[in-house]
Amino acid sequence: MIYGIDISKARTGLAVGRAGETPKTVSIVGAKLDVEIVAVKLFCYLRDRVKLDRPDLLVWEAGLNPAAFTPEVNFEEKTVRNKRGIQSMLDLVEMISAVKLFCNLASIETRRVYPSTIRKEFLGNGRLHRDVAKKSVVAMCGLLNWPVNNDDEADAASLWHYGVCLKAPRLAKPILPSMHARVATMVAGSGSASSGLLRAPIDDEVPL
Repeated sequence: MIYGIDISKARTGLAVGRAGETPKTVSIVGAKLDVEIVAVKLFCYLRDRVKLDRPDLLVWEAGLNPAAFTPEVNFEEKTVRNKRGIQSMLDLVEMISAVKLFCNLASIETRRVYPSTIRKEFLGNGRLHRDVAKKSVVAMCGLLNWPVNNDDEADAASLWHYGVCLKAPRLAKPILPSMHARVATMVAGSGSASSGLLRAPIDDEVPL
């Protein structure tokens, strides 16, 4: 059993499944709540989920890239603009800490993976712009017939796939260069290429 988790305060995506199967995905929403509440609820959700399907490995995305928080300085205009707020960074740290704490207490093996590594493995290009990568990962899930509700669930599915490649590579669904090329064509051909591949939201979105 493999878990892939794309951690975020606003909406955490989780993909769960055994190697060789189609991953099941869920969204855990907490956009309008205090981060302390969201972190505790995520902890409790994992606790309850593990009672049903204990993972052999949990793969999570290392979303704390210092470069993403480095201010952009315009010396000509004498302005400084933050790419992402400090609060967003602190919220993400707290969410990640909740997941790591749970896994440590439950003795669950974890693997931290950088976005560029996942994108290289799943999309064939680790240097895609974030917006393009989001659309591409949803499109790839569509080609693999993995139903997802949103790009966070799609990211989680890509992390799940990476975990399968680590634990049971012979059972991992092959992603061919031709599929990378097809996804790139789909995304380049339409700014909303990913929207048609999303399933209609059903009862697996978990509000906190």
